[in-house]
Amino acid sequence: MADIREEAVVAARQIMAERLLKGEDLNHSRFEVVDESGAVVLVFPFQSAIGNQLMREPT
Repeated sequence: MADIREEAVVAARQIMAERLLKGEDLNHSRFEVVDESGAVVLVFPFQSAIGNQLMREPT
């Protein structure tokens, strides 16, 4: 799950950067990670990807 989380954070940061360059609002945006069957396995607000909160394993 750590690899999935790390990859999701990197992708979220890239999406945020693109949206910021376009002047889009990021408030209330969230990132959803789905598995190959389409089931949601991880959800987090874009703001969480700014820091390293999601890079750590949950306790």
